[in-house]
Amino acid sequence: MEEVNDFIKSEEVFVTYVPWEDVVFDVMAKDPPYDCRWVAHRLVKPLEAVKASDMYEGTSSLHSNYTPKDYRGDVDLVEMWEVWDKDSNSLMVVAQGHETFLRDGPNPYQMEGLPFSMLKFNVINNKPYPLSDIGIIEPQFIEKIKLRSMQLNHLKRWNRQVFIEKNAMSQEELAKYSLGIDGAVIQPEPGTIAGNKFFLPSYPPMQMEMFQVDNLIQQDLDGIIGQTQVERGSPAQTRTRTLGEVEMLRAGSLTRANKRQDVLEDFLEEVCKKLLQLFKQFQLIPRYARAIDQDITELQQVLPQSHFDGVGVMFTGEDIQGEYDVEVKVGSTIPLNKENRLKVSEQILKLGPAIGVTPGGPVSRTIGREILRDLDFKEVERAFAEEEAALQQQAQMQQQLLQAQMAQGQPTGGEQPLPGPMTSEPVALPVGGMNGGGGQ
Repeated sequence: MEEVNDFIKSEEVFVTYVPWEDVVFDVMAKDPPYDCRWVAHRLVKPLEAVKASDMYEGTSSLHSNYTPKDYRGDVDLVEMWEVWDKDSNSLMVVAQGHETFLRDGPNPYQMEGLPFSMLKFNVINNKPYPLSDIGIIEPQFIEKIKLRSMQLNHLKRWNRQVFIEKNAMSQEELAKYSLGIDGAVIQPEPGTIAGNKFFLPSYPPMQMEMFQVDNLIQQDLDGIIGQTQVERGSPAQTRTRTLGEVEMLRAGSLTRANKRQDVLEDFLEEVCKKLLQLFKQFQLIPRYARAIDQDITELQQVLPQSHFDGVGVMFTGEDIQGEYDVEVKVGSTIPLNKENRLKVSEQILKLGPAIGVTPGGPVSRTIGREILRDLDFKEVERAFAEEEAALQQQAQMQQQLLQAQMAQGQPTGGEQPLPGPMTSEPVALPVGGMNGGGGQ
């Protein structure tokens, strides 16, 4: 009842998102939460849950003090503030209208700093809050709205109109004509239309400068936000429309995107360090984690062999005490969809010979298997698996034949007797492996 979330299990360490509007801190802070002396976090919980919890004290006189806008529920709510004080390393909980602390004691977390991390991309020097992505380009959006208003106003004011000389049409017929969809009828004085009783004015064109200004504003917007129209899904606008030009356009904006990606990865590293500190403090019961390949090799040097089952590792808080260095793999935060996976696989295959990947080898066949899986060619994928099984069976048969020949003392293909040049006794020269290849 205190913390309701579909993704949080009992006795589980977790991270949750906190809106910036629900966090306040001391006015001297310029880089929250790192230089904050205290941070207060707003919480809204059911009054019944707070009174039933053993985390809070003196709740008998606590009353509901919060009602959301347009709230029609029958549950009494209470608004509280958790105050994390860095100077005294304590945690206090207060509620408006309640005279005593609901909680006042030491910080329950053995964690470096405060239990908050802030993700911010557009940092403003000596300002606690960053600028939002929309806030950066807000002036350009306002100018675009003005231009659109001018264009709509032009269309509304210059619909089709007709000039008719007075008394050239009876009132009855004039009323019929005026009821048309765009039937604005104007009656000038006689003789003012150069001898014509009817005159249809030409539709005035929209000023071309308006579209030029619109394009200039869009260019400013793209330059400020650092994202081209190609990255937003628009077709590439180049003179020759070659693939190289499109890649050059994308490369110019990747620098800005990489900076944001680096900020996100640093933020994730910080969150992971805080999670590790919580694991070391609260992980009392054994916990199982999957580990493969290099991870197992490295963990075997730290943990006892009895903790491994071949697939994963079992550990407790006592097993993971110590200092840790956390690093997020560069590029791992980028979504790897099917198109990107195919492109990366193609690049690996092209680079393969230079880094020792042989055609038909384990690496190239693994990449081929992943490509077929991404393309969702079930029949081809099944045939590929059957071919792999046949090759594996053939290799096993060759290995068994080799072992049998070695047991009987027969030549194995690596050495074959050839007559010597000066004697009738045979000599052994290396000529290759089992299949006749690979030797010199």
